[in-house]
Amino acid sequence: MNYEVSLLRVHGRRLRPGETPQKASGRLTIEVEEPKHSKALPKRAATLWVLERSGGDHRRGVLDPLFDPRIVSLDEDGVLTLAGIELQASDGSIAEHSQVWRCRPLNGRKAPRDQPAAVHSTEASEIA
Repeated sequence: MNYEVSLLRVHGRRLRPGETPQKASGRLTIEVEEPKHSKALPKRAATLWVLERSGGDHRRGVLDPLFDPRIVSLDEDGVLTLAGIELQASDGSIAEHSQVWRCRPLNGRKAPRDQPAAVHSTEASEIA
């Protein structure tokens, strides 16, 4: 389903009243990736993506994945609030930050196909 997602934190810091949350639109999915090693735990991640058709169909992430997502609330309008962990790579290490997504359904409207990929701090494949 297509959603407009507002990020309610920046590097783990809750936005203050009056601060404008960053927003992005796309298809929201929550998936479980089975571990590659027997001792590893499965990874759950919420992703927001758009479908690109240039050179074949493929999914392009619009936001960094939200790991270990949990539902905080769901209101009568279908607005879903998810909380989880966002990973950020810098200086050869990976930092974990608390993140909250407010996900508003687009009610039949399609998410835009191309959005700037400026929201990524690192690619999910670099984190795995």
